[in-house]
Amino acid sequence: MTGSTTPVLLYLDVDGPLIPFGAGPYPAAREGEANPLLARVDPTLGPKLAALPCELVWATTWMAEANECVAPRLGLPELPVVVWPEPSDEDGRGGIHWKTPALLDHAAGRSFIWVDDEITDADRDHVAARHPGRALLHRVDPGQGLTEADLCVLFMNEIEAFLLGRTLMKIGEQATPRPKSGPAGSVRSVVVVLGDIVSHPGTTVGEIAARTGLPQSQVSTAVARLEQAGSVDTEPDPADRRRRLIRPAAEPSARVTEVRATTIDEALAAALTGPDGTAPTPDTVREVTAALDLLARRLTPSITAR
Repeated sequence: MTGSTTPVLLYLDVDGPLIPFGAGPYPAAREGEANPLLARVDPTLGPKLAALPCELVWATTWMAEANECVAPRLGLPELPVVVWPEPSDEDGRGGIHWKTPALLDHAAGRSFIWVDDEITDADRDHVAARHPGRALLHRVDPGQGLTEADLCVLFMNEIEAFLLGRTLMKIGEQATPRPKSGPAGSVRSVVVVLGDIVSHPGTTVGEIAARTGLPQSQVSTAVARLEQAGSVDTEPDPADRRRRLIRPAAEPSARVTEVRATTIDEALAAALTGPDGTAPTPDTVREVTAALDLLARRLTPSITAR
C-alpha cells in the first residue's frame, strides 16, 4: 500500500510477527540472555523493513524495550513507540482489539498499516468506519512470524499491482484445461465474464460490458461459451423480452467441476522458473503459494466490484 507523498505508518508488533511461536527450529539463545525467545528474531528482516517506503513504529507491549532488545537484533535504529492508554472497561467490547482505538488516535488520519497476529475482521470494520485515511490491517500467522510473502503483499504500488494482475491472469490461463469440444477463444475474457456474473447474478450482457470494460460482442461470445458449457443459465428479462438475464447455473457443470479440480502447480512452477531454466526451490514455491492464498482470501471478486 504505497503511492502517497507522506510516508505510510507501519505499526509493528513483536510477539507473533517478529518472535514466532511455532515449533522452529530456531537458533540457540545467547548465553545469559534474559529472554531466550529473542533468539527467534530473524535478523534478515531488519534490512527488508528498513527498505520499505514507510515510517516504522513499534506497536507492542514491549514498549521501549523493543528499541533496547529487538531493534539491535534487526539492525534498526531507535523507532517511535506507541504509548498505550491505561486499561479500560471499554477494552475488547464488540470484539475490538484493545490496541485498535489507540492506533487510530496515534495515526490521526494518516494512512497506516498494522501488522499483528491478533487482528480480526471486527478491527478492520471498526477502522473502516472511523478512519478517514487508507488503512491495511494485516494479520500474521504467529506460528511462522513475518515472512517474505507478507512483505510482498503489503507493499506494492499501483503499477506493480497492475503487472502482478496480468501475470496472475496468464498463470490462470495456462493452468485452465482447454475444453475438449466447443469454440476456441480467450480464456481470460470467459473468466472475467464468469466472475462478474457470479458477483452480479441476474445481470445482462450490456451491464457486464459496462462493468468489465470488455466489448459487448466479446461478452456475448463468452456468455454463449459459458451457457454451452453449462456454467450459466439465461432467461428472458420480464421487463424487456428482448434482453436475457444471466445467472450462475444452479448445479456445476462437468466443465466447472473439471476446472475446479485443476491446480495451478505446474503453471506456477513454470512462471517461477529462472531464465536459465533453474527450477524454483520448494521454499520459493511455498512463499508464493502462501501469498496467493492471502490474496485469494482478502481480494475476492465482490471486493473489487465495490
